[in-house]
This record gives sequence, structure tokens and C-alpha cells, in this order.
Amino acid sequence: MNEVPAVTSHPSDEAIGFALDVVDASHVATRLEALLVQPTGRPRTLPLRALLVALLLLALDDRALDLKAATRVLYSLGPRWRDELGVVGEADTNQSLLARYRCVRYLFHLALSVMDPSTQVKNRVVAQEVLDAMAKDMDEAEIALRRQRLEGVVNDLLEASVRVCAPEGWRALTARSDSTPPWSRCSPGARRRARGRPPVTPTEAGTCARVITATSWGPRERNCASCSGPKRPPS
Repeated sequence: MNEVPAVTSHPSDEAIGFALDVVDASHVATRLEALLVQPTGRPRTLPLRALLVALLLLALDDRALDLKAATRVLYSLGPRWRDELGVVGEADTNQSLLARYRCVRYLFHLALSVMDPSTQVKNRVVAQEVLDAMAKDMDEAEIALRRQRLEGVVNDLLEASVRVCAPEGWRALTARSDSTPPWSRCSPGARRRARGRPPVTPTEAGTCARVITATSWGPRERNCASCSGPKRPPS
């Protein structure tokens, strides 16, 4: 069993090993790879196992699961880990980084295509009638199968993280979570600036809260002046 790795500015060997153990223990990559086999086209240069490890490394560092960030993580790894994950090629120029990013993005959407139960298209802002016309044609059996796959992926990754993590690591993680309430978390930039400092208590000025107020346009959050996080209302 492993302890939860500490947050660092660059993935440490400990963090990479932890993420790799979680992904391997879940067997998610193996099962999904079997569904992604393409009879035609060029062979993929990036294994799904490597992409899952990169996304988990971002999550361990409390960063957004952005595919460009995952690309930078993958191609900044040392030779040992790149060999272990099957990562080939370089991304040391803007042109090569964009090329690697296209591979990462293609692989992510390919994996999503076999387990996304939604019939709606993604990343589009269009009128409802246009959205309905662009919807995928899937029967109930296909939707149920994809939902089952998606739930299986999520559950297996969660269970694997529990099996891999040592009890001491869970106790440390629980203590860290208890000392920093969810509503006191600021924006990612503010969190990075605050690393190494004592947790902010609820009574201190400038704390933030994810307080959502209902409006005619839907939920809206009130931001504080020190960061992009929502401001906690007066008690």
C-alpha cells in the first residue's frame, strides 16, 4: 500500500508510482483498450493507460483535468516513466506540443465514445432545435450499456484508490480535509499561492465559500475580492 503523495509543482516519482498503481489496480485501461481497437487506420502512439495516469496526476495536484495540461505532464516525464507508460515522441516546441495534444484529445474522445450515455453533442452552444437535430441516434439498450461502462470505470478507479492507499495516507488525507472546509477553497491560483501556509479558519476574513444564489437565469455565485472563488455570506 502507498501513502497519498504530497502536492508538488512537478510530478514526483512517488506521485507517478501512486497514480500508476491506482490505474493498474482498477484494470480500467485494459478493459477500455479492448473496446477501442480500430480495424483500419494508423496505430495509436499513446496508450490509454498513460492518459489515465496523467489525468490522475493532475487530480492529485488539485489541478483541473485539462487535456493540454495532461499533454504537458506526459511529455515532461523522465525516460524511466515514459518507457513504462509507452510515451514516445517529444513536445519541446509549440508545433510538436500541438501535435501531441491532438493525439491526447483524440484518445480521450475515443475512450469517451464507448461509455458516454448522453445523446447530445459536446462543446457546442447552439439553439435547442439545432441541438436536437445533432443528437446521436442511440436506442435504450445502447444507452444502458454505455451508462454501465461509465459507472464501472468510475467505481473501479475509486475502489482501486482505496486498495492502493495505505491507512496512514487516508488518515492524513482525512485530517487535511477536516482542517480545510470545502467552502474555504479559493481559486486554483490562490490555492497554489497558499501552499505551505496554515489552513484558513472559517472565522478569518477573506475566506471563500461556494454559495450559490438562485436567480431567474439559474444559479449564480458571488465572488470575493481576493480570488475568483465565491464569497462566504455573513453569518
